[in-house]
Amino acid sequence: MDISRKSEFDELVSNITHVHEVMQHCAAKSVNQYLSLRNWLFGYYIV
Repeated sequence: MDISRKSEFDELVSNITHVHEVMQHCAAKSVNQYLSLRNWLFGYYIV
């Protein structure tokens, strides 16, 4: 593999890693929001 192809591959791996991390953060944030809403509703019904 020549240097330019290796550089392109490294950039591709970096981009995929970045997208994965961003999407994982967004998914975790969304789950946390829904769990908070669920817990609030449970508390509302209990009270």
